[in-house]
Amino acid sequence: MQQDDDQVLRTMYKDFEPILRTIAKNQGVFVDDIDDMIQETYLAYYLKYPLDWNEKQKKAMLVRILKNKCIDLFRRRSHYDMVSMDTEEPFDETKIVANKTTKDVLDTLANDETLMEIRKEIQEMKKDWRDVAILYFVEERPIEEICLILEISEPALRMRISRIRKYFRDTFK
Repeated sequence: MQQDDDQVLRTMYKDFEPILRTIAKNQGVFVDDIDDMIQETYLAYYLKYPLDWNEKQKKAMLVRILKNKCIDLFRRRSHYDMVSMDTEEPFDETKIVANKTTKDVLDTLANDETLMEIRKEIQEMKKDWRDVAILYFVEERPIEEICLILEISEPALRMRISRIRKYFRDTFK
């Protein structure tokens, strides 16, 4: 049984590897990472999906897994700054760290004049709306969590969010 699976997997690899390589390259994956990405794709397929699917199903699933892995790779990389070590000037990591430090969300909002006006409008709202605006728009908390904090139903919260959006649209035309 194991030999059959090995043979099926080898055949799949031989049949679909050129297509997956092209897709990964078109997605913008670095050449050095393409082989690793393809191997991870086959491993994920082998661990989760049957090897007895028809060729069309296998190809579709492999392509889907590969594209998802590309998205994951780019998301991981977006959190890091790429630094070239080929330059002659010394590397100063404090510049990168200084750019990554964050302030309080409300302090960041206060930097821009328009956002200061929005903050002022939020502070002047009635309490029910103000709490929703701060939790949803400023702190970006999920709806379920806001419902628990404010002890209101989800439809009521969604209605308040909708009304606050309309209020902002009308106020800041």
